[in-house]
Amino acid sequence: MLYILLCSVVLLIVVIGNVARATQALVSSGPSQRLQQMALVLVSYAVGMAYCAPLLYLFFGPDGAPGETLGIDSARLTVYLLFAASVALLFYIPSLWKRAANSKGFWPMGQLTLVALACFVGGKSAYDHLTFFNTDQAGWADVALMKEIGEITDMPGCTSPVAFVRFQSTGPFEYRCPGLIVFNRLSSQPFGPWPHNDTGSSQQLADVILKIKSEAKVAEDFAEEPARL
Repeated sequence: MLYILLCSVVLLIVVIGNVARATQALVSSGPSQRLQQMALVLVSYAVGMAYCAPLLYLFFGPDGAPGETLGIDSARLTVYLLFAASVALLFYIPSLWKRAANSKGFWPMGQLTLVALACFVGGKSAYDHLTFFNTDQAGWADVALMKEIGEITDMPGCTSPVAFVRFQSTGPFEYRCPGLIVFNRLSSQPFGPWPHNDTGSSQQLADVILKIKSEAKVAEDFAEEPARL
């Protein structure tokens, strides 16, 4: 929820700033000044769209289309865009700090605070996601279903029906339980923004998943075994 609110804030700041830049471009006397202001407008919009890439993909990408799956590369791209936008906002903070120091109004300091918060939340969310899903063995598991199959009591803070899991040949499995809102949910690498993530490791989850995998392998081997006459 925090990430969605910050998306709205970033886009609002971009729109307000670009209205001022466009106005300045119209009243500028030289073509070079107009070109500079319009370039800043385009860059600002690009940063705002990149910051909200996971949210925009939820509405306009295949993530919201039934029957379609989102590839790993496409899913990661939205998170890379979020990370790049957060870095870009970081370079914008010194300019906001200078403006806030020279102003007695509330908006410059409020804008500085909101941009710094957006930079931190976006950067940390993207970094946590990219470092967690840095292996092909990372994916997600239906925790609600796993709890019906076997006893799992060592995930007390995980209230989500799904969890991001780093699978291994042996337990415990490292997991992250997202909040209510999950982006790229049709991908094998769903994105859950910070701070709505409960992290930990679970041996019982590993036991249930490994048991399911072993039983599935036995069933597969049995199906491939030729019938005896």
